[in-house]
Amino acid sequence: MIETEIYSNSLMKNQNVNIYLPHGYNEAQKYPVLYLLHGKDGNENSWFNGFFGISAAHIDRTADRLIKEQKIKPMIIVSPMIDNSYGVNTSSTNKKVGDHNEGLYEDFIVKELIPYVDSNYSTIQSRDGRYVGGLSMGGFSALYLAFAHPDLFSKVGGHSAALRLDVNAGSGIGWLFQNGRDRENIDPVYLADHVVNNGLSVYLDHGDMDHSWLIEGNKTLFTMLTANKMNVQYVIQPGGHDYKYWSRQIAQYLMFYSDPMEKEK
Repeated sequence: MIETEIYSNSLMKNQNVNIYLPHGYNEAQKYPVLYLLHGKDGNENSWFNGFFGISAAHIDRTADRLIKEQKIKPMIIVSPMIDNSYGVNTSSTNKKVGDHNEGLYEDFIVKELIPYVDSNYSTIQSRDGRYVGGLSMGGFSALYLAFAHPDLFSKVGGHSAALRLDVNAGSGIGWLFQNGRDRENIDPVYLADHVVNNGLSVYLDHGDMDHSWLIEGNKTLFTMLTANKMNVQYVIQPGGHDYKYWSRQIAQYLMFYSDPMEKEK
């Protein structure tokens, strides 16, 4: 795994990024890229080794195994630090306010991170070979980015996505919808009402013991996407809102993002 940092002009600071390259990575081959976003108070390590192995999903180990077993195609996995931002543009100035971060985080991901990866690695530079997913806060972010930028991603996963009908539930997200920012243009539950059905595949999942507000939000989103005839899977497995649950689901997540029966793009 490559641990690097990218200077973001949008945020006016360096952002840490972890990049997984599959064994046998060869620049003569074009690889799909999976962008994975961390949860609140997480970081670029959360999907990998976490903090000294704690709060970690170890997706690199599972990817190595599944690729070796030929259950998934080789892929590049990119996990950036997005702070506690929800991956949304909220302020032209990067700043920490209470327990969240405001700034041009959407621009960082869309205008800087993706072009950086496409310029420095042998990637499939189209939506067909680009996927995005996230856990908890990162699940909200991933769904928002996929719905708001239908030209960028062909698959999106909301893993225990922090979706809620009440903006005050959990840690609250009311701050996202201030200073002229409409909830209808940011919240995936609201965006789903007019999301473009362009073949995007959606995967939603959470544990059966997760927060009641999160379960309600995910069920609502699933219902709306189904009504819009979107290609959506909704999976509920035993577990709570923690890495014990997420770690058990990693193989299933990777199988969703990389169907070995698909033709090479």
